[in-house]
Amino acid sequence: MRRSSLICVASLAIWAGGCGGDTKPSRVDARVIADAANKTSAAGTAHVSTSVTGLYRGHRLGLGTRTGVVDGKRRRGVLDFDFSFLAPTHHGGPPPESAKGTIVYYGDVVFAQTGALYMRYASGKAWYELTRDKLLSPAGPGAGLSGLGTVDPTRPVDLLRAAHGDARLLGSRRLGGVAVKGYATVIDFTRYLDMALATHDPAFAHAARTFEQRLSARNIPVEAWIAADGTIRRMRTTLGDGPLRLTFTTDLAGIGDPASVRRPDPDTVFDLRGR
Repeated sequence: MRRSSLICVASLAIWAGGCGGDTKPSRVDARVIADAANKTSAAGTAHVSTSVTGLYRGHRLGLGTRTGVVDGKRRRGVLDFDFSFLAPTHHGGPPPESAKGTIVYYGDVVFAQTGALYMRYASGKAWYELTRDKLLSPAGPGAGLSGLGTVDPTRPVDLLRAAHGDARLLGSRRLGGVAVKGYATVIDFTRYLDMALATHDPAFAHAARTFEQRLSARNIPVEAWIAADGTIRRMRTTLGDGPLRLTFTTDLAGIGDPASVRRPDPDTVFDLRGR
């Protein structure tokens, strides 16, 4: 194969473009991403599956997951998470069992089910009721990791509402049997924060501040894969430019389908809100 053909193939792989004289990536208005995020969140419900990979000082880490169903309109969701692969990156940090379990989001309160809480309190109850602030605390269940990668886990693509300026067209593919088109852009987190604080309740502010503190850079690179119906089916973000870099890939399905998230039976709950 001639050198010019090799260059053309490389350009196709990187930009999903053509092999004419212009090898620049296709550019579109990033509002297509913001509009899709608004439509997806407005639908309320979705089945969500997030995988997390990372690098720590150049070494590949294991795989983390967060899966379940969310209802952003009612600020509800039930999500199983396992971020135990992160525990070894912090010397003297929390044990792996503290970074996996199940969280039920129910408005301003959350219900957690983790091995670490069970061993710590030995209450005989299956669930522990907490405030969202305590959930996000490094000393809380999941060592503050249960919400990692998103400000509000019940609205997993909310960050993309802040997309503006240009976006790069990535091409087309199929996800879960659905045809999607991909776009890449950079989100200014401070822009998102201003937008979100204007539409969320006051309890959101602490979650947003916590998320912001975890960021080592204000600008967040994102990918959005959008179906023909205008909803987002995949979002990918990479956080951190220090020793720890995490990449989150979130897939959405069943958007707008009926979904029920119930709080646990009170007889199975141990109240930790005031402790």
